[in-house]
Amino acid sequence: MTQLLDLSVELHLSIAAYLRQVDLLNVSLTCKHLRATTEPELFREYRNRRLGRSHPVSKFVYRILRKPALARYVKSVNIKGWDTLDSFDPEYHERAPQFNMTREEKELSFTEFNAPEPNAEEYLLLVQAAKSAGVIKTSFPYEPESSIVKKAKPMLSSDAAATFPNMFYTYVFDDAISMGNLPYDRRFCQLLRAGIDDAYAMLLFAILPNVDDVFLRGVQSDPTALEWPTPNHGFKALRRLRAAGVDCQLAWGIGYMNTLLSQTRNLTELLLHNVASWHKGKNDDLELEERARPVVLQPRSLNVTNLQMCCCALNKVDMGNLIRACPKLTSFQYYTGSDETGPYNFGIMDLMEILDPLKHTLEELALDIVPYWTDDFDEPRIVSLSHFTALRRLDTTPAMWEHMVDADFDLYGDTMEEEHRLSRRLPRSLTRLIFHASEESIESDEELLFPAQIVDLIENYADWVPNLKMVFFGVKLEESAAEIADVLEQVALEHRDVYIEIGKGNDAYGPTRTFMDAESRSGSLPVTKWFAQDGKYAARHEKKLGYAEAVSRLCDKPENQGLTEYEMSELIHQDATVNEALEQIKLNGFPEPEYESEDAEEEED
Repeated sequence: MTQLLDLSVELHLSIAAYLRQVDLLNVSLTCKHLRATTEPELFREYRNRRLGRSHPVSKFVYRILRKPALARYVKSVNIKGWDTLDSFDPEYHERAPQFNMTREEKELSFTEFNAPEPNAEEYLLLVQAAKSAGVIKTSFPYEPESSIVKKAKPMLSSDAAATFPNMFYTYVFDDAISMGNLPYDRRFCQLLRAGIDDAYAMLLFAILPNVDDVFLRGVQSDPTALEWPTPNHGFKALRRLRAAGVDCQLAWGIGYMNTLLSQTRNLTELLLHNVASWHKGKNDDLELEERARPVVLQPRSLNVTNLQMCCCALNKVDMGNLIRACPKLTSFQYYTGSDETGPYNFGIMDLMEILDPLKHTLEELALDIVPYWTDDFDEPRIVSLSHFTALRRLDTTPAMWEHMVDADFDLYGDTMEEEHRLSRRLPRSLTRLIFHASEESIESDEELLFPAQIVDLIENYADWVPNLKMVFFGVKLEESAAEIADVLEQVALEHRDVYIEIGKGNDAYGPTRTFMDAESRSGSLPVTKWFAQDGKYAARHEKKLGYAEAVSRLCDKPENQGLTEYEMSELIHQDATVNEALEQIKLNGFPEPEYESEDAEEEED
């Protein structure tokens, strides 16, 4: 009988392709032969949801650089938002639990907080790889002591604001030249030397030529972030790019992706979360620095067919430039989330104008745009989508349509004007129609219902929407669902060939989901590591201890759900349990993490 070890390397790799990474790690312990033959499959995906000193991205970069043959096997990168130069901001350390420490203690903590700095040999390996990959053209000598770290440490004193009146990063690279006037190569090399994740992340993506799926769990939103490089491989293998703001991160500017997107000729899926044309949460009068970098993409430059944008707030110019870059788009979702979009966001009719070039090719459209209302301005809404001749699936809210609710409408539509009838305003190609509950109705005690239009649609779909197979109505209140059900009972049975579903309560948002709906925030994801007491690798959740548990308890209280960030911060600072945990950190330092005893199921993307 053929034994496992007798099988060919190809068969070992085929078997390994079905195993989880944690299982492959345990297989590698069996014998040297299996470790060698299955190692490439272990590298098919790089996942790092922790980063920081315990899980620096540099560790994986070194592994690839020391064994370059593994680079071609990496197909997926799933990574938490990495630190940029902004992490050196002394204010972070002034606000941290150790804010009452002496400056010497702060400097020690500051050094311990950052990722390990490279030695001279490692630095040479890194800059040579960066030059070979096309990240930089010019390298800079190794600094015995990182000049960035050296300049940042004195800022940790209480009088830092008086000593350093400029933004802390303005002259952190050079005493005489501001950061904005320095060449990319010099900033990159100095960040490498300081051990800052940003440079290592840019190098990581440049040395992996076959990555087809990238998930950025946290996107840079600060002005210190490095621009994306233009590596030799040109991101030709990339097919799916997911970029999200997580862990309560502020909205990030879509212009951060300009350089990356301009190279991704084969990208077919672009999935964005919490992206904006400005920094959300600011006053209506925008200052120049609050404007994010605009979208700069050539028309028809992307091959994207699926574009999802959830919890987003873009202006008309940025949205127009993005859509014009995607002439092959067949599926489009745009959700503003629960926040009003503000006067700078495009309106519903602006979006209809932007999408007009796709009216004969777009097959799926899902929109939820909470309008910006003023006392004297009622924003125009959708009049008709009948000219979108290829549209098969449509998901909107009733509030986004004109002529949906009218007191003059008779229940059976006898007084409804012809051009106002919903059945005449939908494309004939439509197979699935979804009206999910709007944020306004979910948060209020009243719901927007449209019985006359429901009757008109069901009675006339065979003539005007002949391909219709399914209609969904999402409502929050039981009485609203009962009212819709009563209306449907009055429609003749011969008009009920189409499947009708009513979603209530938590199901009111409808069946359409964005890529972020099932995503856990990175703090709750398991970590994969060696557990010596069990003699195996396992994926397990960290236990919440001390300070983290005390803060979570406060945040989870129902009475605190509606507090602003400032109010929540004040509550945390005043809590006795939190302060007791902080005192323990000051005395003993941060405790080593502890883990649950049960293995966690690996997350499926």
